[in-house]
Amino acid sequence: MTYFPLLTLALLVAVPEVPTTAGPTAVEHYQQNPAETKFNRLGADMMAVVQRALSATNDAEAIATLQKEGAPLRQQAQQLRPTYAQWMAGLSSREKAGVRARLQNSSFATYFGTLETDPQLNNRLRSNPKLNQAVKDLLSTLDMRAK
Repeated sequence: MTYFPLLTLALLVAVPEVPTTAGPTAVEHYQQNPAETKFNRLGADMMAVVQRALSATNDAEAIATLQKEGAPLRQQAQQLRPTYAQWMAGLSSREKAGVRARLQNSSFATYFGTLETDPQLNNRLRSNPKLNQAVKDLLSTLDMRAK
């Protein structure tokens, strides 16, 4: 078990597990909604900030980067949350399965998964609880459930 448990991205976007036979066609034949586009951009921007922060060898510098560059991303997430939650609530089970599939295949979801699976990154986060918390705080803003 890793020290840095990420919330699953499926939970973050409040897409319930839906038993479905929606395969690749649910992903391929879909025109992205503006809310989903904004969420994906936000995820990519957060990935870039986390990558930049973790490329710093000094943990204090990494934390400062996460806090400074994360602040506007937190605002964007807060502004997007109601629209995104409303859009998700209106989707069918099959459409939600498509959202899940696209999300799981996104570059940012893949990268955030490496925070748990890459031994070097995981050890760094384990050894500095403040850095670990700064990363978790930023990633938690991807939670698009209505609040």
